[in-house]
Amino acid sequence: MWKDDPILEKKYPKVRIVARGDKETNLINYYSPVASMTGFRIFIVLAGRFKFKIRQLDVSTAFLNGRLSEPVYLDLPLGHPERRGNSKVWCSYTAIYGLARAPKIWNEHIHQFLLQFGCVNLVSEPCLYVKFQDDKIELLILLYVDDILYSGKESSVISFERLIKQKYTVKQKSQATQFIGIGLNQQGSSLLVNHMKHISEAADKFEVMTMRRFHTPIDEATLEVGESPFLTDIRMYRSIVGMLNYLCNGTRPDCSYAVGVLSRRLVKPTVADLHKAKRVLKYMYDTRHLSMTYMMLKKGSVVIEMYTDSSWANGENRKSVGGHIIYVNRNVVLFKSKQQSLVCLFVSRSSRNVVDSKYFERIEATSFEEHHL
Repeated sequence: MWKDDPILEKKYPKVRIVARGDKETNLINYYSPVASMTGFRIFIVLAGRFKFKIRQLDVSTAFLNGRLSEPVYLDLPLGHPERRGNSKVWCSYTAIYGLARAPKIWNEHIHQFLLQFGCVNLVSEPCLYVKFQDDKIELLILLYVDDILYSGKESSVISFERLIKQKYTVKQKSQATQFIGIGLNQQGSSLLVNHMKHISEAADKFEVMTMRRFHTPIDEATLEVGESPFLTDIRMYRSIVGMLNYLCNGTRPDCSYAVGVLSRRLVKPTVADLHKAKRVLKYMYDTRHLSMTYMMLKKGSVVIEMYTDSSWANGENRKSVGGHIIYVNRNVVLFKSKQQSLVCLFVSRSSRNVVDSKYFERIEATSFEEHHL
């Protein structure tokens, strides 16, 4: 298998012996947290506020650093010279790849390392770590399994790099350019974030590049249900909508409403729905150069702004569609568009439902800013 390496920026062959995790039983409490897109944006905003340079590293064979409390026994792989009618097995205390518990064990391992280094993780974002000194931020660390973004004062960065290299085998990049498929382009006092690579790959996979150009992801005529036969195979439609959700929640808030409409038709999609989904993907492809811009502003008072709105129950089921967006110092950290679960009789109540859904997130963000920034 050939794998893309965002650190070395090239493909390399990869072979690994893995366990059959699908054969495991008693899979209880094996959830492992990963960085959310909101946590990723908060990391960028905080790094920009203090003019920290964003760096990146990858831990090689990260899961193998974890140790199991009890052994697991593995059948020898097919073709192994000592495999004779399943008479021999391997015994392992290492959290080998493929085990359902391996990500959780690795997360606990790196979590303890960061705590010993003096970092604390946020309650709302367990994979966003902050190191303070004299109640001021010295270092920021964002975890996504074995991919790590970090940023901070030069002395803290050097100390972190020295210790993590002593603990693990890592591949390091002095300036981050790609993180979990998201392109990062630092230009002066701003950082451009986009999904250009994933959008191009999706457009090629679903063959939408030859479609005519669209200037909007959706229009009023597209919203009409109309009469159209149901799809006999819904896998392509669901695959496209799943990809659109990923792209939209990452760096394309302009398509949130359109993707929300498509997501409500996953059970019995029609041929027309498939065309609508391809239209949104084609629009993304034609505008793939668009990026979310994060400004690295000077220190000063922290300004948190929230905007919200909702439609007046103009859908076929009389439920309003609400949306909200939250800025920190004019940089987007959270956005969403969603059909409400209640039927409201007043516009003010409909808008209030949207505000209530994210009220506590804003309170927590404000509290963090006031105490540590």
